[in-house]
Amino acid sequence: MTSANLNIAIAGAGIGGLSTALALARHGMTASVFEQRSDTKEAGAGIQLGPNATGVLARFGVLDAVRAVASEPDALSIHDAQTGRILARFPLGAWIRERHGAPYLTLHRQDLHRVLSVAVEAEARISLQRGRQVTGFSNNEASVDVRFDIGANERADALIAADGLWSKLRAEVAGRYALVAAGRNAYRTVVAGRALPSNLEANDVHVWLSPGAHIVHYPVRSGAETAIIVVTDGSTSNDGWDSPASGATTQFSVLKFAALLGDLISAADDWRMWRLHMLPPQFPWVKGAVALLGDAAHPLTPFFAQGGALAIEDAAIIAAALARGGAISERLAEYETARRRRVQKVFDASLTNGRIYHLSGAAAVARNAVLACVPGTVMMRRYDWLYGWTPETASSGIARS
Repeated sequence: MTSANLNIAIAGAGIGGLSTALALARHGMTASVFEQRSDTKEAGAGIQLGPNATGVLARFGVLDAVRAVASEPDALSIHDAQTGRILARFPLGAWIRERHGAPYLTLHRQDLHRVLSVAVEAEARISLQRGRQVTGFSNNEASVDVRFDIGANERADALIAADGLWSKLRAEVAGRYALVAAGRNAYRTVVAGRALPSNLEANDVHVWLSPGAHIVHYPVRSGAETAIIVVTDGSTSNDGWDSPASGATTQFSVLKFAALLGDLISAADDWRMWRLHMLPPQFPWVKGAVALLGDAAHPLTPFFAQGGALAIEDAAIIAAALARGGAISERLAEYETARRRRVQKVFDASLTNGRIYHLSGAAAVARNAVLACVPGTVMMRRYDWLYGWTPETASSGIARS
């Protein structure tokens, strides 16, 4: 069977699922996307997309639409959260766009989801069915039967499970690998752009470092709003992604943030919170004609701002692998091999960032000294391996790291 004749089922219409549908359609394949939710609202607040992701969106033909609702930050500013002192400022904006051929963007997750949804609904090769949850599958010799919570089973040439952190299909593919609590809680909100203190660069990504906590905020919706994320050490039993966090600002007060940061946090009155989880990516992602993708395959901590970007990368690679033709199981195995080394490197880097962000005492003093003395361009060049990735950097099916 040629790739043009393939019909691929996708479980989940989040960023990973919609990106995969577009990638498959761009290669001439047909995709059927099944989403358990009937509404179109995407949970979450801000998302950062480096050139490794925006370059892929350009290939999908949606980058211009994404840029229209996004911000392109000038720099990444690092602060001491308790004193307010700027520790370092690393270039983004034109510098990273010229270096890697695509922009670094920040935007609201709902806006990204809306752009991808519009593109999917305009594509004749893609069928998007809401209110249908994929609950399981049965591999056949040359196809897969997809099971649903309602309605009859459907047969497809392959099934891509992009059903997120709490994937219903992960166990059927990989076995009983349980998510691991990361020992951190995350809080998020969005405030009006005017709430940002005037002495902070409005068009920067800001990261504030504190013992046992860190805060990230950046412009979304072309600067009209500011997304704020606070991550603290500790654990909670709350695993919801969109649970209200009443009294969040009172909880943050014990962290003794600098006045201007405290003012920004106090400007928000609608906090949401969740407990962070991860799963080291050593378990299988592929079983026959079924493959995991995005957070279903490699949930990681958010300290490297790469969760959404990795899902978009996955989409490009899995579509390219299927487009090469041949046995589906072999093509999906090629996708897994091509992604595993890079995902592991990002996973490890994110854990390292989380530790560095929350240092205290002498270790924090040493960290701050290093940040202050290393030129921003030198620091950013260390991440060429991350931001310089493109689908073409896959060599013989193995993504370079």
